[in-house]
Amino acid sequence: ARWFDLAELLGERLQRAGAEAGQPDPIELRLALAAVLETQLHDASAAIDQYQEVLASAHPEPAATALERLLADPDQRGRAAELLEPYYRRRDAWPRLVALLEHQVPHQDDPESKIVALLEVSELHDVRGGDQARALDALARAWQIEPARRDVFELLIAHGARMGAWDELVAILERGQRRAVGGIEIEHRLPGAGRGR
Repeated sequence: ARWFDLAELLGERLQRAGAEAGQPDPIELRLALAAVLETQLHDASAAIDQYQEVLASAHPEPAATALERLLADPDQRGRAAELLEPYYRRRDAWPRLVALLEHQVPHQDDPESKIVALLEVSELHDVRGGDQARALDALARAWQIEPARRDVFELLIAHGARMGAWDELVAILERGQRRAVGGIEIEHRLPGAGRGR
């Protein structure tokens, strides 16, 4: 009961703090209330309500850290991700956005959503990180979800060709070929295959 009482007390102080000078920082009160809700009352949904308010404040990082932790909670993962994604985009925190997108992929049911996420991961690695190998890996995983997708196939080929990664492309395409619907012919699409061997 004492944790319920504490949550109620913090909620009351939070209401007063917005109107009265000299009261504790509402952000600190919200974080304290969220901590009680999440860890003691096991009400993660109500805690996220408080983290959402802090995320929109001038000092959002503690809430972002808490929401990142809640990504491990299957019941709260979706809402936490929905709040974190625009936050990362606003702050141009692309490495954290990549980590979030990668975290979401295994939990998405829709193949198209997985592909879209992996295409963005690839672009971020390539354009922002300058890591062509990781970009190629993300493209490969996107294509292997639906090997019949010619648009993703063309992106994969173009990126691999730009890298000169012919051996890697052949290995990727051979794996994908076994899963392809309708059997995309790949051998004649790789004019550079065998170069440099």
